Amino acid sequence: MPLEEAAVWTGFILSTIVLPPLIPVIAEIAPRRPGVTLRSHVRALGAELRLAFIQSGLMIGFLAHQAWLMSDAIVRTLVRLAITRRNLLEWVPAAHAAFGPRPRMLHFYRRMSGALVIGAVAIGVAWFWGRQTWPLAAVFAGAWFASPAVAFGRACRLESWAGVRWPRPTPIVCAV
Repeated sequence: MPLEEAAVWTGFILSTIVLPPLIPVIAEIAPRRPGVTLRSHVRALGAELRLAFIQSGLMIGFLAHQAWLMSDAIVRTLVRLAITRRNLLEWVPAAHAAFGPRPRMLHFYRRMSGALVIGAVAIGVAWFWGRQTWPLAAVFAGAWFASPAVAFGRACRLESWAGVRWPRPTPIVCAV
C-alpha cells in the first residue's frame, strides 16, 4: 500500500479512537445552565477538550500493550481449554499484581515488554513488506517504545497530585 493510502487509512482508524472521548465535549458545547459566563464556559470546555485529547493519546500509546495483554489472555485460555485442562480459573489478587512500594521505570518496561515486541514487529513488517510505509509505522512504534516511560510518568504524577489517595498502604515513591 502506498504511503498516501496508508496515511488515509491510519487517519480513519485514529479518528475512531479519538471520537469516543470527544463525544462528551461535543455534548457540552451548548451551556446547560443559564447564567454561566462565556469565559467560564469556554474555560471548562477547553479543559474537557484537553482531557479528551490526553485520553486519546494515552489510548493510542497503550494500544500495543493492550493488544499484547488480550492476545496473551486468548492464547492462555485456548491452551488451558484445549490442551492442559489446568488452571482454568486463575485468580491474581490486586496486592500480588501491584509493583510494590517503589516502582522504577525498569519495572514498567518489564511489565509492558509486549508493547516493545509489537513495536519492533511493526517496524520490521513495514520495512520489509510495507512499500515505503515504514515512516508511518515508525511513529507508532516510537510511541509504543515510549509507552512504559509514559505510564511511569503518569503514575508518578497521579501519585503526587494533591488529593489522590491510593487504596494501597504505601504510596509510590517514583525513582528512575
